[in-house]
Order: sequence, then structure tokens, then C-alpha cells
Amino acid sequence: MAPVRARPPCRATGARASKTSQALRSFQGVAIKWFVWTIHADDRLPERGLTKEQVEKALVEGHPLRVANAGEADWLLDAGHFVVIYDHPDSGDIDAVRIVTVWTKRRRRKLRLVSDYPS
Repeated sequence: MAPVRARPPCRATGARASKTSQALRSFQGVAIKWFVWTIHADDRLPERGLTKEQVEKALVEGHPLRVANAGEADWLLDAGHFVVIYDHPDSGDIDAVRIVTVWTKRRRRKLRLVSDYPS
């Protein structure tokens, strides 16, 4: 068995692929091997109560279910209780994903009409 090759740091940001990304391999034919985190996305994780491992696992498992994103990043993945916005491929690397941002979904409040309130 060949040793796992560590991805060199990104030339633009100096970011290095996480340990989880090096451990995860293709899932159902999807070959995502590297995860590059933007500073914004990395900073949002503790605020959202999420971990890199949760987000990376969701991307590997849910990548085939992604939808095109209307914003600057290529893809949007609804992972249940959170959403990931990301680019794939990253800088032409078909094995890499660049995570732009992550947010948790809030429960929708029930809309109450004026007529619902007691008089």
C-alpha cells in the first residue's frame, strides 16, 4: 500500500489540507481528496457549532447531490442542519474542494397572522 501523500500548502493562502481530508478518500466514485478552507469559512466553524470533520464528511458523502450556486462559489450543498458553499475543482485540481462558507439552518418560525392573536 502506497503512503498517503501530503498536499503541499496553497501558494496563494498558505493553507494546508486538513488531516481529515488526507484520511478521507473517494466515496461512491467521487474523488475528493483535499479540502482547502478559506479564512472566512474556518472562522465561522466555532460560531456555527460545527467541526471541519463534519463539513468534510458531508461534502464527500453529499457531493453528488450538490446544486449550482448563484453566488461567487460554484456549488451549494444542503447537508441537513447546515449548508456548505464551495468551489470544485479548486484552481484546476479535480481532487480539491475550496470551502468558501458554512452556515447552520435555523428552524423557521411559525408565521402568526394578526387574526391569530386574541382580541
